[in-house]
Amino acid sequence: MSTTRTTTDKPNGIASSGRPLTRPQVARLLGVGVATVQRWIDSGELAAKNLAADLTARPRLFIMPAALEDFLERRGKIDGAKSLPKRPRRHEGPPPGAEYFQW
Repeated sequence: MSTTRTTTDKPNGIASSGRPLTRPQVARLLGVGVATVQRWIDSGELAAKNLAADLTARPRLFIMPAALEDFLERRGKIDGAKSLPKRPRRHEGPPPGAEYFQW
Protein backbone atom coordinates (compact mmCIF):
# COMPACT_ATOMS: atom_id res chain seq x y z
CA MET A 1 0.00 0.00 0.00
CA SER A 2 1.55 3.29 -1.03
CA THR A 3 0.87 6.50 0.78
CA THR A 4 0.82 9.73 -1.13
CA ARG A 5 2.04 12.88 0.46
CA THR A 6 0.14 16.02 -0.40
CA THR A 7 1.91 19.27 -0.97
CA THR A 8 -0.27 20.93 1.66
CA ASP A 9 2.17 19.50 4.22
CA LYS A 10 4.77 21.99 2.99
CA PRO A 11 4.00 25.67 2.34
CA ASN A 12 6.58 25.79 -0.51
CA GLY A 13 4.55 23.75 -2.99
CA ILE A 14 1.05 24.81 -2.08
CA ALA A 15 -0.11 25.60 -5.60
CA SER A 16 0.97 22.26 -7.00
CA SER A 17 -1.79 20.45 -5.09
CA GLY A 18 -4.55 22.55 -6.65
CA ARG A 19 -7.01 21.64 -3.89
CA PRO A 20 -8.68 24.42 -1.92
CA LEU A 21 -7.64 24.70 1.72
CA THR A 22 -9.84 25.28 4.74
CA ARG A 23 -9.16 27.98 7.30
CA PRO A 24 -7.88 25.44 9.88
CA GLN A 25 -5.54 23.91 7.29
CA VAL A 26 -4.08 27.31 6.43
CA ALA A 27 -3.75 28.17 10.13
CA ARG A 28 -1.89 24.90 10.77
CA LEU A 29 0.39 25.46 7.77
CA LEU A 30 1.30 28.97 8.85
CA GLY A 31 1.45 28.36 12.59
CA VAL A 32 -1.25 30.89 13.45
CA GLY A 33 -4.77 30.67 14.83
CA VAL A 34 -7.92 30.22 12.78
CA ALA A 35 -9.09 33.64 14.00
CA THR A 36 -5.97 35.21 12.48
CA VAL A 37 -6.70 33.58 9.13
CA GLN A 38 -10.28 34.86 9.36
CA ARG A 39 -9.01 38.40 10.07
CA TRP A 40 -6.78 38.21 6.99
CA ILE A 41 -9.80 37.13 4.93
CA ASP A 42 -12.05 39.84 6.40
CA SER A 43 -9.44 42.55 5.76
CA GLY A 44 -8.93 41.40 2.16
CA GLU A 45 -5.29 40.41 2.65
CA LEU A 46 -6.07 36.76 1.93
CA ALA A 47 -8.52 35.84 -0.83
CA ALA A 48 -11.08 33.14 -0.05
CA LYS A 49 -13.99 31.67 -1.97
CA ASN A 50 -17.38 30.77 -0.57
CA LEU A 51 -18.09 27.25 -1.79
CA ALA A 52 -21.39 26.80 0.04
CA ALA A 53 -24.08 25.11 -2.05
CA ASP A 54 -26.65 27.72 -1.01
CA LEU A 55 -25.26 31.25 -0.82
CA THR A 56 -27.85 32.19 1.81
CA ALA A 57 -26.53 29.47 4.14
CA ARG A 58 -23.52 29.61 6.42
CA PRO A 59 -20.43 30.44 4.34
CA ARG A 60 -17.94 27.66 3.63
CA LEU A 61 -14.77 29.61 2.97
CA PHE A 62 -11.89 27.95 1.18
CA ILE A 63 -8.52 29.42 0.28
CA MET A 64 -7.17 28.57 -3.14
CA PRO A 65 -3.48 27.54 -3.11
CA ALA A 66 -2.49 30.25 -5.59
CA ALA A 67 -4.14 32.90 -3.36
CA LEU A 68 -2.18 31.60 -0.37
CA GLU A 69 1.10 31.76 -2.29
CA ASP A 70 0.31 35.32 -3.41
CA PHE A 71 -0.44 36.24 0.20
CA LEU A 72 2.86 34.75 1.40
CA GLU A 73 4.80 36.53 -1.36
CA ARG A 74 3.23 39.86 -0.40
CA ARG A 75 4.15 39.14 3.20
CA GLY A 76 7.73 38.55 2.09
CA LYS A 77 7.97 34.92 3.04
CA ILE A 78 7.18 32.04 0.69
CA ASP A 79 8.69 29.18 2.71
CA GLY A 80 6.19 29.41 5.57
CA ALA A 81 4.89 31.96 8.00
CA LYS A 82 6.65 30.50 11.02
CA SER A 83 9.44 32.94 10.26
CA LEU A 84 7.24 35.95 9.56
CA PRO A 85 8.28 38.84 11.78
CA LYS A 86 6.32 39.03 14.99
CA ARG A 87 4.74 42.27 16.08
CA PRO A 88 6.56 44.03 18.89
CA ARG A 89 5.14 43.61 22.35
CA ARG A 90 3.00 46.44 23.54
CA HIS A 91 4.37 46.64 27.05
CA GLU A 92 7.98 46.22 27.99
CA GLY A 93 8.33 46.10 31.74
CA PRO A 94 5.90 47.34 34.38
CA PRO A 95 3.34 49.98 33.45
CA PRO A 96 4.01 53.59 34.44
CA GLY A 97 3.08 54.25 38.04
CA ALA A 98 3.50 50.63 39.12
CA GLU A 99 5.92 51.66 41.87
CA TYR A 100 2.99 53.40 43.56
CA PHE A 101 1.45 50.03 44.40
CA GLN A 102 4.61 48.44 45.79
CA TRP A 103 5.01 48.52 49.60
